[in-house]
Amino acid sequence: MTEGLLLLDAGEDGPAAVPHTFRSSTTTMSRYSSTACRVGLAALAAGALAACGDARAKDLTAGISRDSTLAIMQTVPSAADSLPNVHERGVYLIGGKLMEVMLFPRDGSAHKGETIPDEEITPVVLANDSLMGWGWTFWDSVATANRLPRRPQ
Repeated sequence: MTEGLLLLDAGEDGPAAVPHTFRSSTTTMSRYSSTACRVGLAALAAGALAACGDARAKDLTAGISRDSTLAIMQTVPSAADSLPNVHERGVYLIGGKLMEVMLFPRDGSAHKGETIPDEEITPVVLANDSLMGWGWTFWDSVATANRLPRRPQ
């Protein structure tokens, strides 16, 4: 058996993946079908990232550090504000892990104090200073599973 990630949903917020155990089969796939499968999955993943709506998301990779995530998502450095492009932020302690969600406006500005619709925001989710995932599909699943508010309060 092999463990890996199974792509569940390639919606507008990017891919959502979950751990999955793959069982080997006695049937061998032909070289053609194996290659076609890989090409199809790559195209699906690329399309999901492009549909995300936030050009910065293409540079994100699950597992990168908080600092690397901020370097990618923050477009306007500021000496006065350590998170100048974060519209909203929530920090939660769940099961011994420090979880953090940061909501970044897709246009790169902070809009502090303003109301921004969800479709103009990209949520980024970290656990213990490591990127878990991004997009509303990912954040909604984490928030629902842990009974957290959809928007930090």
